[in-house]
Amino acid sequence: MSVIGLVNQAVTWYAASAVLAFVFAMRKPLSGAIAGIGGAVASAMLVVAGGAALLMPDRIHGGMLQFLHLTMRVGGVNALWLLAIGLSALPVSLFNISWHRHPQVKANGLLVNLLLAAATCAVVVTNIGSLVVMAEIMALCAAFLTAAPPPVSCGLPWAVSARC
Repeated sequence: MSVIGLVNQAVTWYAASAVLAFVFAMRKPLSGAIAGIGGAVASAMLVVAGGAALLMPDRIHGGMLQFLHLTMRVGGVNALWLLAIGLSALPVSLFNISWHRHPQVKANGLLVNLLLAAATCAVVVTNIGSLVVMAEIMALCAAFLTAAPPPVSCGLPWAVSARC
């Protein structure tokens, strides 16, 4: 499979597992397993794609990111970023499977996999506008993943300004 095909498949796996994790969010262990397995498969694809792009730079071409209908290109620097995303996301995805078995944890598979899909897209897209949109999606996912819940008195202003 080509590098472009692997990146397309990885983004599809991230997105599909994010949606399925959201659908099964009421059953946290199942949601975590779906998000973790889907994220691990997609991360492995990114590692293979990044490695192939670095080892065989003459076979790299531009293509389309089929899921979003955006043009993309994988070169040397992009390949390093794909490796970095894939290698760091693989253990996170595997840990996500067991993390969702704890009773106090909220189901966050949607946000984790959406963040990883946006990061992958941001690395390979050729359009600066698409890069900015993907960076904003990543920032929103990260904010909702790391933010402490606001006090009840904060209400909507906290959601808009992220402070109370």
